[in-house]
Amino acid sequence: MSSVKCVYLNKTYMEIELNTYAIVFAHSTPLNSNETIRWKTNNTNIVSLDECTGQIKAIGVGDAYITVYLESDPTIYDICHVKVKEKGGIPVTSISFPVTELTLLEGKTMTLGVVVEPSNASNKNISWRSCCPEIATVSSNGTIRAIKPGVVEIYATTEDRSLTAKCTIRVVIDEVIVRKNNLDTELFFKSTGKTWKCLFTDMVFDDSNVSNSILINRNNNNLYNDLNENNKDLRIYSNEALNLIYRIDPLGLAYYVQTYASLKYSGDLMGQINYKDNIFRILFKREPLYFRRKNLEEWEITEKNGNPSTFVSESETIFGAHPIYDHITKAQLISLALDVAWFAIGIGITLKGQSIPIGLNILVSTSINIAKNALLNSVNIETSTILDAVVPSQGLNAFKDTDLNWAGDIISAYGDLYDIITTTINSIPNFNNNIIDYCDNSIPIQVEFNLSSGKIITLHKLNEELKKHS
Repeated sequence: MSSVKCVYLNKTYMEIELNTYAIVFAHSTPLNSNETIRWKTNNTNIVSLDECTGQIKAIGVGDAYITVYLESDPTIYDICHVKVKEKGGIPVTSISFPVTELTLLEGKTMTLGVVVEPSNASNKNISWRSCCPEIATVSSNGTIRAIKPGVVEIYATTEDRSLTAKCTIRVVIDEVIVRKNNLDTELFFKSTGKTWKCLFTDMVFDDSNVSNSILINRNNNNLYNDLNENNKDLRIYSNEALNLIYRIDPLGLAYYVQTYASLKYSGDLMGQINYKDNIFRILFKREPLYFRRKNLEEWEITEKNGNPSTFVSESETIFGAHPIYDHITKAQLISLALDVAWFAIGIGITLKGQSIPIGLNILVSTSINIAKNALLNSVNIETSTILDAVVPSQGLNAFKDTDLNWAGDIISAYGDLYDIITTTINSIPNFNNNIIDYCDNSIPIQVEFNLSSGKIITLHKLNEELKKHS
């Protein structure tokens, strides 16, 4: 477990009435620590204290100070001032939030409502506390300010009897709606108003799809800011948006990256490789590997240096590879040229020493160029075999047990959350559940599904229910 950085109480001051009980709640950061926490009081004539649970009883009128500390390190502590008053008035019986979990965009504010019962309680004063102020702060009137992505717990505690309610706030950078638009599955980004049209189809390594006008139009929607402009600006997505898109439409994102690289860095092979490498880092949180041909059939790991046409990046096994032109290619071309030359010599012999006609010279030269292009193209196709040869975990093989259209299926086939859980729990491969869990916990974007019935459910709620039934 992580070491504790601090320990703190849910409030630093409380008032309680004589002969009543209260609990001083303590928390430590990080939240997953297994350190033992202890409590102590400086005045046993005012309050009695359970040093293991923090429960106190007011046994005398006056002031006492409760200290919470780590058993392993008493120098890490926090203090609460307790004032015990004579009993009287209408006590608070409960405090609660109407909603116990909310989502808030980074940089935004909202005020939490809280219900104190009974409504005619004598003392309805409340104190507020955030367990992680670096993620979200809370003011004295319950106004939350989202600072950065993450999950934070907000506590409201009554001054009378120190009753506490908790609300969990998820701070995100964007909200995305997965919806159906005619035949298209779309991701609508609320922050920009832009849509991503899912392809769910391989257009990088499957040449049979690259002339499909429907798929091309969808990719153009994803690629350009405004299709109506003469000079089309390429659309840029945030790192977190790219992460989300890849988990929902990996093949579509792969084709977007390939086409973006070819347009943005036209004629700049190293620029194309660098761009694909950067997207690879964003998606997989590591550096890509690089490969050179050892011989006609084998590849070996190498460094990213020298002529970029002589090596291939691991990122290209996903986003499309370039033609390889290395020493092996050159040797093949020389052999090919010699074959053509001998062919020309043979023709010369049959012409009984006569010079080769100009037309035949052109024919021989053209044959060499055609053969060269064919060879380069074949090498380009060969690089895709790296998927199986040296990087079997990447490329299409990684998706063989995955329903790539899982998000499209959810919004097309189901009317409510119950239908999804009862119908798909045994049919969706476990890897899809892993994708949903990753999107929920590792990408700070709120995802909502607009179901066929018009109902909207969040990916977070879906993930919670899948875990309950798994």
